[in-house]
Amino acid sequence: MGTKVLDANWGQLDAWVKLAWFAVGLSGAGSAAISIRNGLDAVREKRKNDINACLLAGIAKIIAQTKINLTDVGLSFYRVKGVGRWQKQVRELRVRFSNYPPSSVIAWTKGKGVVGRCWDAKHHEVFFVRNGAKHVGCSATDWDAASTEDKMGLTFLEWQVTQRYALIMAVPVNVGGKRYEGCITLDTTREESAKALLCHDVWNYLADAAGAVEKALGNS
Repeated sequence: MGTKVLDANWGQLDAWVKLAWFAVGLSGAGSAAISIRNGLDAVREKRKNDINACLLAGIAKIIAQTKINLTDVGLSFYRVKGVGRWQKQVRELRVRFSNYPPSSVIAWTKGKGVVGRCWDAKHHEVFFVRNGAKHVGCSATDWDAASTEDKMGLTFLEWQVTQRYALIMAVPVNVGGKRYEGCITLDTTREESAKALLCHDVWNYLADAAGAVEKALGNS
């Protein structure tokens, strides 16, 4: 009788021991998952800092070359996100020493605006110059009647946002020289600065920044 009670207790104890070990295993798996997540967060933070440094270096070179005001120019990095037909380019980083203009919330799909056209072209620079551009200051009705080529996939409201800028320049970031990952853009709202920026040296500085970002992405 006593032996049966003892066997029953040991059986219960064995079940609890197994449950405890299972709980420890789950705890270990959870700790491993947290460690992996922390590691990925650290990699993303390093990549962000590296890309931010690339943009800052680019602005420094451009300011030194063109002698324009520091607050007149901004650089951004857009990256392709999503899968298939849901892909779009989103701004990952922006370096601008002015609060104006505010960042837009436009979804830059392939072929849309300067950012989207850079994606479509992949290996070519793309730019927009407000001075002399068609449909600047036009009405919504006139915009609706504009050609598909002129509208660049933009709605009238998006076109109004684009007109804040006197100049937008974009260069592709192609990882491994092949896969399009995103683009670097330069923008200014001032006509005087636009004239100084649209030159061979600035294109070269943007290409250098794109190359540095490509390296940062490749190392992440």
